[in-house]
Amino acid sequence: MAPLAITMLISAAPIKGAARMPVTSVTISSTPSTLDESMAQVTAVLGRELPDDFAALYRECDGFTVNVEIDGKTSPDWSAAIASLSEAFDDWKPHQQSSDVDDYNPSFDEPFCETIWSPDADVDDDESLARMNQLRRSKLLLSVPGAPEWIVVDFTPEDGDYQLLWVYEGSETQPLALDLPAFLRWVRVFGAARWYWAFLPRDHSMGDFATTREALAAFAPFAAAELAALANAAEARP
Repeated sequence: MAPLAITMLISAAPIKGAARMPVTSVTISSTPSTLDESMAQVTAVLGRELPDDFAALYRECDGFTVNVEIDGKTSPDWSAAIASLSEAFDDWKPHQQSSDVDDYNPSFDEPFCETIWSPDADVDDDESLARMNQLRRSKLLLSVPGAPEWIVVDFTPEDGDYQLLWVYEGSETQPLALDLPAFLRWVRVFGAARWYWAFLPRDHSMGDFATTREALAAFAPFAAAELAALANAAEARP
């Protein structure tokens, strides 16, 4: 079946004195849902059904792409692809967990091995073991183009139904202070243009909104309202 295409053009009046607007449009396209036929595989891997927020997303579509255009040309660095169900679960590979440091012996057959996480990471205490266990069980939401960054989801966190995580270079993980509906709101506007840094912990080196604002400077001419709303949402995070 051919992909379904939905186009969302966001525009604004030219800024006085500006020669051009770097970001000119955002186009969103999606493919039909495969949730019904994939439900048994989801349950087999997770041991449970998808949380309501994720079920709603994948009932609507099987992932989608956000094409960001700069001066009428696609930006490969800022365009984004929300993973399909099979991509999110790395073709339904079962994940493994280790009960203690001595038991840590990851397999190359585990999902996202050597992409999101490395089996060569140092695991020598309970903290590093917990971090690697979380990475090994997490599922893909967004792979950031051209950067060693991923947005993943842990479906069995200590609290709540799920936790969105920012992963950097296959070893650093940080919780993102937003749920899936909020994540989807912002990714549909800014693609993969580092807006998610605004929801890192406040004490993180990139957790200051000034860093995010600088990263999103090209969006300012046409997305001023969205940038203001993003700043407010970032300020309201815990």
